[in-house]
Amino acid sequence: MTFFSYGFILRGIEVGLIIGAISPLIGIFLVLRRYSLIADTLSHVSLAGVAVGLWLNVNPLLTAIGVSVASSFAIEKLRLSKKVYGESALSIFLSGSLAIALIILSLAHGFSVDLLIIFSAVF
Repeated sequence: MTFFSYGFILRGIEVGLIIGAISPLIGIFLVLRRYSLIADTLSHVSLAGVAVGLWLNVNPLLTAIGVSVASSFAIEKLRLSKKVYGESALSIFLSGSLAIALIILSLAHGFSVDLLIIFSAVF
């Protein structure tokens, strides 16, 4: 029980309790709007952004953020203008962005790219 004397443990518990209280409210909103796969989709889209950053030799974090924000607007526009359900728009971007990321990574440096080294250099 001595690990409770560390400040980072207490802050971690506090943050965990706050997230545990807020997450169900956000989850209900996302499920009702048919966006239950949004986190998975945006993670695949951000991988495509990292691939674009590696291909253009710019900061992969900036391109990942830019591509993720642009695709979130595109997902919403597709859902509103074409009358496509939220899950359908998300699945299009999820599979498409993963395929694009693999193609760009293979064009940029081959399959020998170590993303863990790149992420540790960015952060």
